[in-house]
Amino acid sequence: MVNGQPVAGMYLGTMSGTSLDGIDMALVQIDEEGCILASKCHSVAFSKTLHHSLKAFRSGEANLHAIAETEQRFTHETANAINQWFQEIGVVHSDIKALGFHGQTLWHQPEGDFGYSWQLGSASRLAALTQLDIVHDFRSADISSGGQGAPLAPAFHHAVFRCLSNPNQKIAGVLNLGGFANLTLMSDQPEQVMAGDTGPANTLTDAWYQLHFQDSWYDPEGQWGQSGKLLPDLLNQWLMHPYLKQPFPKSTGFEVFNLDWLKNSLKAQAKVKPEDVQRTLYQFSVRSIAQSIQHYLNEGIIVVCGGGVNNRFLLELLSEELGDTFQIRTSSDFGIPCDGLEACAFAWLAHRFVSHLPGNLPGVTGAKRPTILGSWTPKPLS
Repeated sequence: MVNGQPVAGMYLGTMSGTSLDGIDMALVQIDEEGCILASKCHSVAFSKTLHHSLKAFRSGEANLHAIAETEQRFTHETANAINQWFQEIGVVHSDIKALGFHGQTLWHQPEGDFGYSWQLGSASRLAALTQLDIVHDFRSADISSGGQGAPLAPAFHHAVFRCLSNPNQKIAGVLNLGGFANLTLMSDQPEQVMAGDTGPANTLTDAWYQLHFQDSWYDPEGQWGQSGKLLPDLLNQWLMHPYLKQPFPKSTGFEVFNLDWLKNSLKAQAKVKPEDVQRTLYQFSVRSIAQSIQHYLNEGIIVVCGGGVNNRFLLELLSEELGDTFQIRTSSDFGIPCDGLEACAFAWLAHRFVSHLPGNLPGVTGAKRPTILGSWTPKPLS
């Protein structure tokens, strides 16, 4: 805080999610009220070496040396992406108040006496390579306050879309379609905001596609899935998963929904075509999303964002599931690029840390209290 006011200015946010496809960056101008005045977003794909290393970790193919080395590779690729982008767009590093660095989630297990959320990424090395002050390790403080450490984006959704909502376009919810689908239920009062992970969005369709199309990371516009046939019995089996019955707040990840889980669910099935499984996975994603929306909301605008917005088939199915009572709009319609919204969120969380303001919503994460999120690593002395 400066003279009792939040620190406005230019912040950078980076995010690399469960899809493991690359680094999203967002350069954000934030005012004293925490509203975004301007944003510019950019994405850089991971190298194949880094992508395959991170993917292997999910299968348990890791040792301490491999994890440590991959962390440094991930940090270097993040730094190179930032420095090259800044050079291309003419940004001076000294103009950035702080970088909100999420890192790459390796494992998320917040429950129990020793709950944690582990993100790869060396803040000290990133500070040295970029000459930026770094805010990082956002989830630990919320977990230490009794929360899940996730989801964190809803606090940003509420703050930013509250600035953009008006009586003529009332936003009822914000839906992030990343590897997993995260839904924020808007409210005029921050303490009444609810949110949670509804379940998988792209993580299972990506994993199943990668299994059958080597060196391809995702199903372009859902074309392969669209070529298959829906398997109703299999869909109903998946929809019985206990996670889907839990109320908000809740969070999940690839520790629960992953390729091993999918393969095990297919063992009792007669021989099925891979494209039919893919088609059914799409329906599983949108049905679980729609059930959460329809459970908590009656009507209104649902703002969608994240990489799933680029999947035409996924959005078509979601629109069919929701019907006419909900209007789907993208965050780009409100001036925030769909692919960069989560990176914008971590720029905003860096702003909250620098301003000594809480970054979580206890009603969303389950924390006992509002908490300042993050740790500070300053850039090296010149």
